[in-house]
Amino acid sequence: MFAFLDVTIGGSKIGRIVLQLDSVNCPLASTNFLNLCRQVGKTFHSKEHGEIKLTYQGTRFHRIMKNFIIQAGDLVFGRDESFNQEQVGAGGASTYINDLSDHEEGPIYGKFDDEALDTSPENGFDRPFILAMANSGPNSNSSQFFITTYPCPHLQGKHTALGSVIHGKSVVRDIEKVDTAKENNSPLEPVVIVACGEWKEGDPAPVFNCSNSQVGGDVFEEYPDDDDNFDKDSLEKALEAVEIIKESGTLLLKQNQIQDALFKYKKSLRYLNEFSPDQDQSPQLYYSFLVLKKKLYLNISLVYYRQGQFSRARDYAEYLLEMEDSLQVIADTDKAKAFFRKGLAQIALKDFENGLNALKAAQELNPSDPRISNEIVKASKSFELFKKREQIKLEAFFK
Repeated sequence: MFAFLDVTIGGSKIGRIVLQLDSVNCPLASTNFLNLCRQVGKTFHSKEHGEIKLTYQGTRFHRIMKNFIIQAGDLVFGRDESFNQEQVGAGGASTYINDLSDHEEGPIYGKFDDEALDTSPENGFDRPFILAMANSGPNSNSSQFFITTYPCPHLQGKHTALGSVIHGKSVVRDIEKVDTAKENNSPLEPVVIVACGEWKEGDPAPVFNCSNSQVGGDVFEEYPDDDDNFDKDSLEKALEAVEIIKESGTLLLKQNQIQDALFKYKKSLRYLNEFSPDQDQSPQLYYSFLVLKKKLYLNISLVYYRQGQFSRARDYAEYLLEMEDSLQVIADTDKAKAFFRKGLAQIALKDFENGLNALKAAQELNPSDPRISNEIVKASKSFELFKKREQIKLEAFFK
């Protein structure tokens, strides 16, 4: 059994979390969770709180604790359209609720028993991305659930672990990174389950915060800590992963998939920064990591420029120019590219003087490149035109 949750943060699409449910060890919890994902439209009338929609669609993640959990599923107080900041976390309703039981006391309805508290090794709390039922004590499960973001062995025996995340770990990580209020760990911007349902093998698992393309052999998770595809104790394997991810980005760029290429380059840089060795620890690998960092800075600067994100393009060109280079990793041609991209970005930002200076620095390093000369001519003309227009504005102001 599989279920999915589509999530937005602050109104922006982030992606889909796909969960594998353990219907063998946790049939009550799994069936309830799946039904709350696919029973869009079903409601329950409670005497205290009126109509309660028995679906996760339209509810918020209301509790986020970094390196611990993200929590959602309050069907009573956690709906996006009627979010109750004061009471959220106190309500819930399972699909085992009796439709005629108006006498049942809330705000938690349809409580059901714990399952497999100590007998579900495949969903143990010794690793992140475990789906579990939130409760208010033994046998008080309803609809609230949480997903762990860090090993939590102290939860074993206290919560029903009914499944795990199989796709969309980067979505979980983005939720975990949302800023929260210090007093109650409530996110400062709405994190909403906008759609949910049953998921089957072969169904899509779209993400909007990264690229899940496996072109070039990139099978690695978005964040290094979440990946099990290579030996993290081996710097050689880590370097190989960085190279594969970078190459995946280059292949996507050649296909003009610019945003996906950027995602890959940023992911490659994330892995590189995670595993870069000290120079004394491994001089040769240190050198190889620096070479890749240089290439990634240049590629990211290029992609940002092509996207029209000129400030970011300038920044990444400057990152390369500011790199410590005692090993002479950065050739003059690389520096020329960095100055060239920095200059183009600054000119696009109408920072003509600094842009021209950067282009001239590129020309000094690579005088035979006609593109640089052409851009200097174009930029000089644009700068003169810009100054004339500013002069006209100034004269008109004092008339």
